[in-house]
Amino acid sequence: MGDDNSGTEKLEKQDENKLPNPEGKGGFADNPQNINRNGRPPKGSAWSEVLEMIGETVEEKSGKTFKELVGLKIWQLCIAGNVSAIRELFNRMEGLPRIKLEHSGKVETGVQDLVERVDKIFGFEEDDKEVQPETTGDN
Repeated sequence: MGDDNSGTEKLEKQDENKLPNPEGKGGFADNPQNINRNGRPPKGSAWSEVLEMIGETVEEKSGKTFKELVGLKIWQLCIAGNVSAIRELFNRMEGLPRIKLEHSGKVETGVQDLVERVDKIFGFEEDDKEVQPETTGDN
């Protein structure tokens, strides 16, 4: 089993490992040339980047980009009556339709029960529940 002081020892060791900075200098404010204003550079291996690169490639046979060919194929599927393709096309062009949810009944959160139990434990009266502004004694 571990020593009871192991947590304290870990904290002391962490404090020892901290680099001293009594002047409070050395951050980005002191070295603005170190700030990467464009953010982290892309790695080039994300799926979106790979698909974008392929989409911009021109197919030799048609002279169209793969993006254009995919767009034409989606339209052809829609014209042929493919409901999934139609739904996808509309969702991409118009955005997903808003779904309005209606609720009837009571929503039970348990908060009211908790408030009643606290009131009962501490003996609060109805008059005591009004919030009174705090006074600081400076008046």
